[in-house]
Order: sequence, then structure tokens, then C-alpha cells
Amino acid sequence: MRWPLPVKRSRPWPDRRRSPTSLSKPTPPTAMILTRKLGPATLVARGNAESLLTLSLTGGQRQEVRNGVAGAWTGPDGTAQPMATHNCWFDANWFFPALTLQALQGDPTLGVVYLGAAAWNGLATLHLQFFRLVPGQTPVMTAEIQGLSTVDLFVDAKSLLPLALDFNLHPDNDLNVNIPVEIQFGDYRAVSGVLVPFRIQKYLQGTLTLDLLVSNATPNSGVQDSLFFIPPTAGGQS
Repeated sequence: MRWPLPVKRSRPWPDRRRSPTSLSKPTPPTAMILTRKLGPATLVARGNAESLLTLSLTGGQRQEVRNGVAGAWTGPDGTAQPMATHNCWFDANWFFPALTLQALQGDPTLGVVYLGAAAWNGLATLHLQFFRLVPGQTPVMTAEIQGLSTVDLFVDAKSLLPLALDFNLHPDNDLNVNIPVEIQFGDYRAVSGVLVPFRIQKYLQGTLTLDLLVSNATPNSGVQDSLFFIPPTAGGQS
């Protein structure tokens, strides 16, 4: 899936605002890109394990790449920095959760539970929770991976289209501190038989940090393995 996108900072949708969560002020994870600048972006995903986000902003290019439970981000200076492993357990395709639903058929470590009907921002939704169960781990590690990989997906009760995806990031040096993230999806349009959200917004602790307006999308397009190569990083993998 390839998406060239214009990126802009704007006010959130009035009916989709969420109150900021009260937290202490930990060091934000280096995996998170926070920007108020304008510029085009390209999002590429293959399955639920590989993704590439490229933001071409006025201050320089920023990239974020995920490949399984590894990841790296690169700022305008071109120096690659590692993502903490504990911030790479949830699925890489956060901007297109339909790929997670598809992956249930072929990913034996991906689990899901249906938590029932739920009201989300005044809308009737169905609440699904995804997580990873990796075989061969100790009970303590199994529980830790399950917690770090948990994402909550809210789909519209009538259309079954994803409306929001919730998960936690964590400071690079403290996986026990939760930093809530919500991705909101809207303006769905049919592209080659696939319903694609043409509006994607990313909230960090209730604050809009990334606002994507999709200009075009190419579902089921072949992408090269090299797009998801994790570059050598300045500090090694965290």
C-alpha cells in the first residue's frame, strides 16, 4: 500500500476531540515524530509487520521504518536512530489497520478478543483488542510482550470500518510508563475495490501531532524489500 500525502497541522475534528490524559512528563520515545510543519508524505505498508513513513517537511526529511520488532527513525541530519524494541511490538501498519485484520489468517502470534459494543466519541462501535502471544517465552515475558503489543481497534458498528486505533508508546528508557496514542480514520473512499481512509490523524496524549490528507492511494502494489531495511543506527538497537 502506497500513499502520497500532504501533511498539515490543523485543528482536530470537533467531534473527535479527546481529553488529554494526565501523566507525568517522561522523555518522549524517539520513535515518535512530532511536527507542526507542512509538506508531502508517503506511507508504505506491507502486511502488518513492515512500514515506512517519509515526511518531506520544510525543515528537512524525516523517516520512520519498521520491520518486525525492529525500527529506526532518521531526522533532517540523516543520522539513523534506533527505536526502542519495546515500542516495536505493536503492528507496524498503524495508519491502515485493515492489514492487521487480514493478518489474522496467517500470523500465528497475533491474537484478538472481541470486547463488545462500545461508544467512541458518541458513535456506536465494536471494540476489538489485538496482542501478540510469542511461543517459547517465560510467563513473565509472555505477559510483558502481550502488554507492549496491545492495540484497541474501534470499528463502526454499521459499516465495520475502522474509526480509531489506540495503543501506548513508552520512553526509550522506561517501558513501564505509558504514553497514550490514538490514530483516527475518516473520509473513506473506494480505491480499486479497497476502502481507504483519506483522513488520518495522530494524537499523542490527546494532542493532535500529525494530520494526513491522502491525495491518492495504490492498494496491492508491489513494494521492494529494500524499503523496509533497518539502517545502521548511531546507538545500536535499544
